This record gives sequence, structure tokens and C-alpha cells, in this order.
Amino acid sequence: MESQNAVQKFIEKIRKLKALGVDISKMQQKDTIKTLAAKSGIQEEEVKKVGLDPTNKIGITRVRVARAYREGQNREEEQYETKEYRAGTPPTEEEVKKLLELGIQLEYRDIAQEFIEKLEMLKSIGVDVSKLKIADTIKTLAEKSEVSEEKIKKIGLNPENKIGKAKSAIAEVYRGNIPGVVPTDEQVKRLLELGIHIERVKRKRGTEELAKATISILKQIDQLEREQKILKIFMEHISERK
Repeated sequence: MESQNAVQKFIEKIRKLKALGVDISKMQQKDTIKTLAAKSGIQEEEVKKVGLDPTNKIGITRVRVARAYREGQNREEEQYETKEYRAGTPPTEEEVKKLLELGIQLEYRDIAQEFIEKLEMLKSIGVDVSKLKIADTIKTLAEKSEVSEEKIKKIGLNPENKIGKAKSAIAEVYRGNIPGVVPTDEQVKRLLELGIHIERVKRKRGTEELAKATISILKQIDQLEREQKILKIFMEHISERK
């Protein structure tokens, strides 16, 4: 963000999109105006009619505005930020208020959304994010797809970020095991699209395990039948003695 005017332009774009009937809450980092509008069934021609560029990377703009707003906080990726993702002049209080009215929240960190955005950025440089394990940093995850540390830094991410633990924490919040902001249905859906499962996976029994269980049950039934036969003979014997 090079100037305050950039924030104002972003606000104006959001206003125009909302006027067209675009659901702003569906905005993701990867979105252009065209892809965001398409989620609400709005055609490219309608976007052009209100003076907007369909190829504008509005998702990245939102990220930059949010980062600028949180500029006073310690951001671990700060030293790695590239021009495309770098934050600039923070929005004024009046602009923050206008953005809130338009459905754009800047005041809190949506950890699940930040996690998704990191995954999308990594996927854009060829990382298979579905290989993510709890012990992974961004660097070790990228190495599984032979993506260099240099490429990671070029998109503004910290190679040492413990992205595996972030996924674990989000999953625990979603399952209700620890307190936190629960990921939305839209976020869970996007994570699934990226190959990331945060719901508790039910363990399926293998063929061998099922076979063993079946044999055990059959043995129990056979034992019960034999015991019943013995009891029957014993009762008949008692009856004859009477």
C-alpha cells in the first residue's frame, strides 16, 4: 500500500461489488474481482459495467490492508514480505469503520484464514500441501515437493514457520478440545479442497482385523452352544433321577 488513497480505492471497490450483490464474506486471498463475483453468480460483464477491472487481485489487497492495520504488532513474516504482500500506510479509524460496515474485519487475526492463505501461497509455487504433518515447518513441507527456501521467501513467508502445529491447533479448536475461534464451514470446505482434514477421522477396520473379530464371535457362539448342550443334558439327568 503506497498511500492512503489505496485504502480508499479498496473501499470503493468493495462498495461497488456489494451493490452488484457480491457476497464479500467469500473473499479469499487468491481471488480476483472476477473470481469473487463469480461465487455470487455475478458475470464479468456486470463487473466491467460498474468500472471495475475483473483481473484486479482484490484478495491480496485485503491481506495488505489487514497487515497494514496490524503493523504495530510483531509479524514473524515481516522480514520476508515481498512487494506484492508488503503492508503500507495503515487505514484510518474512519476507514476501518467503513470497512467493518462493508463486512471487512481487520481488528482480529483469523488464524484459520491466515493458515489457509499460507497454504494457498505455498500451493501457488508448487508445494503439495496435503503432505503436511504436525512436525513440519514451511521449509520441511516445501522440501517434500522439492521447492526451495528461496521460493518460499519470495512469496513473503517465513521458512521456519511451524505450519504443522498451526494445523494441529486449528483442528483441536474445531473438535472442541481447546478454546478458540472455530473455523467457518466455508473455511473447512476450503481446507478439504486443499487436502487438509481437521475433523476427527474415524478409524476403519482392516480386512484382517474384521476377520479376527468375526472368528472370535463365532468361537464365543460355539462355546455358548456347547455350554447350553451340557446344561440340557445335566437337567435331563436330574429329571430322570426324580
